[in-house]
Amino acid sequence: MSFIIDIRSDINKIARHMDDFERKQIPFAISLTLNRLSVFSQEYICKRIPVIFNNSRKWWDKHQRTGIKVAFSDKYNLVTSVYTKAPFAHIQEEGGTKRPYRSSMIAVPTSNIPRKQRSSKALKLERGNKAVFRLGKSIYKRISNRQLQKLYSLTPEARIKARFGFKKMVIDVFNKQFDRIFTKSFNFALETAR
Repeated sequence: MSFIIDIRSDINKIARHMDDFERKQIPFAISLTLNRLSVFSQEYICKRIPVIFNNSRKWWDKHQRTGIKVAFSDKYNLVTSVYTKAPFAHIQEEGGTKRPYRSSMIAVPTSNIPRKQRSSKALKLERGNKAVFRLGKSIYKRISNRQLQKLYSLTPEARIKARFGFKKMVIDVFNKQFDRIFTKSFNFALETAR
């Protein structure tokens, strides 16, 4: 999943008020601006993810295959993107219906599973635990000889609510930071022009 923002019309408006020397520096200044904004977006998203999701592994780290990454621009290609290859990112961003990858059922945790213990590997960790077993379309845990606790409901599909907010976070960073970063980048471009 990636997100791209087009700012060409904004730049064209700015360029009308510049002389030829200044106009020549625009591509470099824009490239700097886009790259800096993308890195700010990457950092902001990475800070917000632990609040939005409950994950034990830092899948969002930029060094991970699924991490939040940036594709940088240069003055000849003024396009940058903030993206992730996490397979679940799109459905968490847009919402939709989740279906199982390999089996015929999805295990949906009940309120008896604390949020910190909810993960895709949680059931695998219970293999060999004789107190945890399947009965019908549910998975239970034996608490005592007379008490069972329902841990998961098994269903062929589950409705996922949109909750990531990836695009909104990128737009927020661009809207709040663009003017400041463009001004700084443009001044740097003028100072270092040859």
